[in-house]
Amino acid sequence: MKILRVAPDIYPHTVGGFGIHIHEMSKEQVRLGHNVTVYTASEGVEPEYKADDGYYVRNFKPLIKVLGNSIMPSMLFNLLEEQSNYDIVHAHSHLFFLN
Repeated sequence: MKILRVAPDIYPHTVGGFGIHIHEMSKEQVRLGHNVTVYTASEGVEPEYKADDGYYVRNFKPLIKVLGNSIMPSMLFNLLEEQSNYDIVHAHSHLFFLN
């Protein structure tokens, strides 16, 4: 199964909370044989890379942050364009903005 996960940040760039939850869930799903991609706004890392645990990460640069929430129009446009390539799109948190 192809899974796209959308998250505000991810371990190891953010320790604890959502970051570790996203990492552990993605790692386990890869172990079970799924293809997992994570869209995130982790700062100071490569735009795209394969995590040591086998899932792919695509970072989007926030246009602006409002009250700690990343606003990323580029992620929204990419989601609209790519969503049909995935069996599941799993978005985490209502506390950050994708548009």
